[in-house]
Amino acid sequence: MLRFPPPLGKCNDLTLRYSGIFVHGLNCVVVLADLFVSAKPWRWQHLYIPLLMGVWYTAFSVVYFAAGGTNHKKKPYIYRKLDWSTPGPTMGLVFAALAVSTTCGCC
Repeated sequence: MLRFPPPLGKCNDLTLRYSGIFVHGLNCVVVLADLFVSAKPWRWQHLYIPLLMGVWYTAFSVVYFAAGGTNHKKKPYIYRKLDWSTPGPTMGLVFAALAVSTTCGCC
């Protein structure tokens, strides 16, 4: 079983918001910049890689929800947008994210 270490100090919503911006937002900017400046060729045959990662993470989040997993606030989801108790909007988000990540990863 994987276990993450507890935060060093008190953790509030502002800390989590800044953490999310720097972990996800800054990482996205760096990855996109790397895609634009690198000379690595992207081929349509590589389409399965981002698609497979998205499907893998979606399956993980569904299993996490079904197994009763909770986040740091004891809510039954990893991210608020991936709340599988409302599957319609969540599936829409998943398909949109798969389309965008596959398009960005292969073009």
